[in-house]
Amino acid sequence: MVSFLPLLTILLPVLAVAALSLAAAFDLEARRHTFKEMHEFLERQTRHLTEAASEREFAKLLLETESRLLGETVNWFSRRSFTGVA
Repeated sequence: MVSFLPLLTILLPVLAVAALSLAAAFDLEARRHTFKEMHEFLERQTRHLTEAASEREFAKLLLETESRLLGETVNWFSRRSFTGVA
């Protein structure tokens, strides 16, 4: 049993780094998907805002856009506050 301790002193830090790398990879994939989705939304909103028929419709679209952007900011802050990976 004692002969496994030196092996564990090497393996456990390696496993910890591997787990952090995996977490960072998953976060990167999630961010890529989120940014792509947000880009598509903003492209659509640009067209809708340009084609708005009334001031009321423009204001509604503007509030929707601001709400979505603020939601993305909250999500970003939430991800950063709970992960140690930059």
